Amino acid sequence: FEEIFQGEKDGFISEGNIDLEDMTNFDLSKVHLGNSTSKWEDVLAFYNTWEGFSSCLSFAWVDVYHFDDIREAPSRRIRRLMEDDNKKKRKGAKKERVGEVCALLRFVKKRDPRVKNQREKSFREQTMKEAERKKEAVQRKKDIAAAKMEWRAEAERTMAEQETADLNAGRIRLADLDSDDDYDYGGGKRGRKKKGKKRG
Repeated sequence: FEEIFQGEKDGFISEGNIDLEDMTNFDLSKVHLGNSTSKWEDVLAFYNTWEGFSSCLSFAWVDVYHFDDIREAPSRRIRRLMEDDNKKKRKGAKKERVGEVCALLRFVKKRDPRVKNQREKSFREQTMKEAERKKEAVQRKKDIAAAKMEWRAEAERTMAEQETADLNAGRIRLADLDSDDDYDYGGGKRGRKKKGKKRG
């Protein structure tokens, strides 16, 4: 990766640029692959930075039409078409270069034992958190069920106390009466007559 950056830097300078900090990917020089004892933050910074790789080179060497050819074009329209062809070629070459670097990065990252260890660690932590969440959900359900049972028991005690107090005071609840009682509580039908249509 250092060689790739060095090639980008050399190409950037050879194209007539002076200030390296104007390079679009100058930040690549600040991160390093490290070794087996590197901190995970440094390793992550390296991969994140290189995953955003974009070449700063112009790729002028892939041009189909050179400056003299474009200048000697018979018309403005043909000149523009020649420039467009060059732009397409440059864009294609840049895309290919970025693809090669990203493929190399994926290849290295896939085989990096530090990345593998971090993935396993993250997976274990996630599994433990999920188990803890499930455990808490089960405990919550148990707590809710216990609270409902306690509330029902309290409601039954209160009702029993109220019934005892009513019986001691000589009050009778309607729910305590049998359905065989002859007493009319006013809920039945009383002498309603059916209205019929008069024919006439």
